Amino acid sequence: MKLITNNAEFLNEFTRLLAEYNEYFFLTAWAGCNFNALNELRENSAKIRKVVVGLHFYQTHPDFIEMFLENQNVKFIEETAGVFHPKLYLFSNSSDEWEILVGSHNFTRAAFTKNVETAVLISNVDNNSQDTYDRAMCFISEKFAMGQSFDKDKLANYRNVSNMQQRKIKGLSGQYHGQTKSVMPIYSIPILTRTWNEFYTDCKNERAHSLDGRLRRQEHTHALHYQMCQRNRAVEILRLSKLTRCSDQ
Repeated sequence: MKLITNNAEFLNEFTRLLAEYNEYFFLTAWAGCNFNALNELRENSAKIRKVVVGLHFYQTHPDFIEMFLENQNVKFIEETAGVFHPKLYLFSNSSDEWEILVGSHNFTRAAFTKNVETAVLISNVDNNSQDTYDRAMCFISEKFAMGQSFDKDKLANYRNVSNMQQRKIKGLSGQYHGQTKSVMPIYSIPILTRTWNEFYTDCKNERAHSLDGRLRRQEHTHALHYQMCQRNRAVEILRLSKLTRCSDQ
């Protein structure tokens, strides 16, 4: 048994396990695209026996679903009473020769490269290993039976909704753990955390930009807009008048 606390070590172990074992049994809350572990999984897709992926919050990338659209050993959890949230990767040659990675890593590029994650590597030589293996296989089989396959129409619908949801998710996200460009989380932006009454009171009491001043500025802007509309209307009437005279001649 080994505790893994950095992404490079996790990726190295994951890559080793893909190469050394002949059967893959995975559970993950979300799956992404465009990272090395996924490319290697695709190259070894014939070894997939049972892979189950969650879809909650539309965090699983549509491209991942499309990659395995024809693979009946890859299924997706559409509905549960709660969020489908396991991260368990079992690699096996037999019931006597296997290893499991279990921890916080989803099957995504962020989890494998930049997130702060931890995992434990368990093998058939560890204490109580047979019970661990039996319970893991039972749990995976149970969730696999709950999973659903996708077809092209369902995938197209999922992709449309996922694209809309990602824009909302990006608007709420910040950056963490050594990012060179800092993004302020939404709860640290004062104007976005005030109630309407607090915002109104702040505007009313502000000296540099008082409420009366803001209202006068709005009235002035409205007047300028009205004048511009009138000018544009006069220009259009003049243009139409010239066109009418030319046609009469």
